Amino acid sequence: MPMLVHNCNTAAQADLANMRSEMGMPRAGSAEDGDTLARLDMEGQSPVYGQNGRLPRPVEYPGPGNGISRVSWDDHAEGDVFSQANANGYSGGTGRLYLDRTPCPFCRNSYAGYGRMLDLDRLEVYDRSGLYGTYTRGGKFVLAG
Repeated sequence: MPMLVHNCNTAAQADLANMRSEMGMPRAGSAEDGDTLARLDMEGQSPVYGQNGRLPRPVEYPGPGNGISRVSWDDHAEGDVFSQANANGYSGGTGRLYLDRTPCPFCRNSYAGYGRMLDLDRLEVYDRSGLYGTYTRGGKFVLAG
């Protein structure tokens, strides 16, 4: 029996598109677009929104051997969202992350860590095309399809 997946991707994408308009940002995916907006929904919590590039420029690369610093991951929309959720005490259950673009490799490789950071049982990641992938507790992030 196929698993049913929650999909309010259309409403979430419309919400992100509306935010872009209100912020004077180019339409997602347009030639002028270079930024990412994200929305994290968690059961019983208000949505958390994030944007890449909010840190002052230039952002210094932490360098080889330093691992991942807060500056490097917090400068991505996904890092911004999870940092805010963590700071506000969000924890447990299922998280649904909506992005207005396909995730970059850095973020895609961070989803399992973000899921562990918020003690999630499950993290579903959606881009503009629908379900992109899923993390389940104790596992790895698995691309949909």
